[in-house]
Amino acid sequence: MKEKKKSFSISLKLTLYAGLLIAIILAITNSFSYFKSKNSTFELLRHNQMKVAEDVATAFNDYGNNRRKAVEVLAKEIQKVLNKGNDEEVFGLLESFKEAFHFDLIYLGFEDTGKVFLSNWKVLDSSSFDLKNATWYKDAKKATKPDAYGPYQSVNGGHVLTYAMPIYQGSKLIGVVGADYTLEQYSKDVLVYGKSANTYAAVYSPDGEIMFHEYLDRILTKNPLSINITNVINSNPDFYLNPEEKNSLFEASDDKGNSYEVLCNKTLNPKFRICAVTESKVYTSSIREILFTQALAGIIATVVALILIRILISRGLSPLTTIQSGLNSFFDFINHK
Repeated sequence: MKEKKKSFSISLKLTLYAGLLIAIILAITNSFSYFKSKNSTFELLRHNQMKVAEDVATAFNDYGNNRRKAVEVLAKEIQKVLNKGNDEEVFGLLESFKEAFHFDLIYLGFEDTGKVFLSNWKVLDSSSFDLKNATWYKDAKKATKPDAYGPYQSVNGGHVLTYAMPIYQGSKLIGVVGADYTLEQYSKDVLVYGKSANTYAAVYSPDGEIMFHEYLDRILTKNPLSINITNVINSNPDFYLNPEEKNSLFEASDDKGNSYEVLCNKTLNPKFRICAVTESKVYTSSIREILFTQALAGIIATVVALILIRILISRGLSPLTTIQSGLNSFFDFINHK
């Protein structure tokens, strides 16, 4: 009986020693594996945000260029028909371009009379609309090519960007053609490229104002998150507006204490900065899941290994126990016990 207890004690000690050794080895290998998986997961999520920022920036710039080109073509067509003195033909051009390019409103302001032709076939005179002091009109008069102005509130009451270009006959300024594109429609058309289960895209101005957002009620407002994002970007715009920079991903918080990982990109228009925003918990939860999975796998592997080691040790010590028992019996016989 004593031999069995002694054998049990030896096998238990050997099992514990083996288990401790296995646990140390697994801890070391799992640590290396965890940090490697953590970095891989971080880079994968970062790459996803970088692609969102780049895709939205490409779509944003393409939309802007297409509408600038549309206004440029419209201005040339208007130049051709103005000499005819046919107002209906001018209204027809305004209406057709509005429908073709999904503008909210297109208008043609005349320098001499102050009148404004609208794409809905209405006319505004100087008593109902002060053309000469309209921001888009004053800025566009100084330009030589189509550009975007705003955002601001249009005559229709919405928040818009205006694409405008001056029209000349020779060296004489005839007026300015402008086309409104609502921020709400722009957000729907462009930001869809950045929407995923965990990430969304938004566009911010250099002072933290939200220019485009999936939640339309946030457009042309500021909140703690937009301000915090802008503060980080403004600390080093060349760095934080380049998603190719390895460490350009940064963290920003909202007024509820929620943290977000943010990656931003610049656009052709310096007024707009596109950012891909992901809740920080997406990163941390993925990393914690990896850690939990590896720890669980390590525990299961250790338990299974200990059971097998215990069985093998017990079987290995069994012949020794038999021999020891026989020797004890032999010496007991000699000693007349």
